[in-house]
Amino acid sequence: MISGWSDSVNVRTVQVYNPATNRWALASSLPDKKTAAVFGGCGTIVGDTIYVLGGARFEKFYPASRSFYKGAINRSNPLEITWYKAGEYPGELRYRSAAYSEGNKIYFVGGSNETYNYNGISYLKKEPVEPNATALLYSIESGTFIIKPSSIRIMDLRNVVEIGRNHFIVGGMKEHQKVTDEVILLKNE
Repeated sequence: MISGWSDSVNVRTVQVYNPATNRWALASSLPDKKTAAVFGGCGTIVGDTIYVLGGARFEKFYPASRSFYKGAINRSNPLEITWYKAGEYPGELRYRSAAYSEGNKIYFVGGSNETYNYNGISYLKKEPVEPNATALLYSIESGTFIIKPSSIRIMDLRNVVEIGRNHFIVGGMKEHQKVTDEVILLKNE
């Protein structure tokens, strides 16, 4: 788990779960308290690097973050992560999105352009929030982002399930604050 909400504040803590021992351990925290401590961010691991972006900052009305971080995992000790801020990402903001990788590309899908409470109502405007209409594609090779239209219109995502070579989103919130238990097969758009 990377960053998140703890009791009454955002934290930049990184926790690693070891399924062999059924235990959690603390790893190197994200580098910057102000921009890295978010809740509702998303990310994935490709090789020995963690890619994390988006989420909500701990300020009035919990504004969305444009921060993009990379973390190099020490192969000898996976609790040692060398983090650095890799800039900002373009396009729609990413709050409670999901991320998955395919080859040398990372797909950031779903989520919303503004932050909201558990009921899908904006922290700032106190109005219903709708899911993003775009996907964000990151090329690991070139270090660039591409914004693409997306047929995935779902927010309030927690992760992506990988089965074989397929990636799925399980549940979430669709347009008009409709909670769903659908399983959606992700196709690279």
